[in-house]
Amino acid sequence: MESDRNVALPMERLRTLAARGAIGSSAPRHLSFNGSISAPGRLVRESAPQAAKMFLEDGVDAAVLIPV
Repeated sequence: MESDRNVALPMERLRTLAARGAIGSSAPRHLSFNGSISAPGRLVRESAPQAAKMFLEDGVDAAVLIPV
């Protein structure tokens, strides 16, 4: 992953897609959920709704989910 940072967060790829007109732009904020999720209930009840609220506030239309 050190050889290509775009594996985890593909900012260069998103910029390329935006430059080509394939997408409008990337969001002003980005999120990462990493490590072991030992409390999935809390993720579902708290973290995911907070993330969705943030994306709605930013006018995000779609998300890119990258399992690493």
